[in-house]
Formats: sequence, C-alpha cells, structure tokens
Amino acid sequence: MKRENRRRMSPGVGYIGFGNKTSVFTRKNKVPFDKIKSIYRDEMERLKPGKTTQNKSFKKLTESEKLKIRKRVKAQIQKEQIVNLIMGVIAILFIFWVLYLISN
Repeated sequence: MKRENRRRMSPGVGYIGFGNKTSVFTRKNKVPFDKIKSIYRDEMERLKPGKTTQNKSFKKLTESEKLKIRKRVKAQIQKEQIVNLIMGVIAILFIFWVLYLISN
C-alpha cells in the first residue's frame, strides 16, 4: 500500500511577522560578548613585555591591575555607547529637518 503523500510545511509558512524570509530564521547566531573578547585581547597584548611565543605563560596580574583593566574596558564600552547615542540623536534630528523642509 502506498502511503499518503504528507506535505511538510516549508519554512516560509511559519510566523509572518518577519515577512516569511528564510534568511531571517536560518541565519547564523551572533556571538555574545564578541567585542569584549577583542578588547581584552588588546589589553593583554599591551601588557605583554615584548614578543612572546604562545608556550610562555602570561604575567600574573595583581588585583589592582585587573581592576584597572576592567575600568578601562568599561570606559571604552561606555564611550562607544555614548557615540552611538549621539549618532542616533543626530540622525533623528536630520530626519525631522528633512521632513520639515518637505512639508514647507
């Protein structure tokens, strides 16, 4: 006996909120804290006493040095957030200005 041909739901039949684009729900996930890893890597390279191979161990950091690095990283992240906020406000003001010019 032949089984009935069952139809599989295609990915586009699902939730319509993102416009049925398969690229939205099949894309690769973003790695969390990706920027923080690069910032800490830059800090560690800055603290290295010259060229070292990977087999050599890193210099042991004291608590005060660790705290300084954390503060630097936090300040850098806050600076990026402030720049993004300012750029957003400028973009919104520019949009309102263009809309004002169009309406007149």
